[in-house]
Amino acid sequence: MSTAAFAASVTHALVAVGHTVHGVNTFSLPPFRSLTALLACYAKAGWYQGSAFFTILALYTYQLSKKPAASWTQIDRAILGMLVA
Repeated sequence: MSTAAFAASVTHALVAVGHTVHGVNTFSLPPFRSLTALLACYAKAGWYQGSAFFTILALYTYQLSKKPAASWTQIDRAILGMLVA
């Protein structure tokens, strides 16, 4: 088990939750409520897309942490290197 990959997994899971919670708070602010309905819909969709991306990163790095490092491909190593750096 790779501790670096597991730590990245936990970190990205926490970031995903924090990003989602912060979005709920952001959407209630007056500047956001003054947007047109269509623009607000696009902004919310983009915000939650970011949360989903962090969740995918958490799941991917968790999956890597369970595999032996010798079985990682070069792409796995490159992705993990970018996430941990």
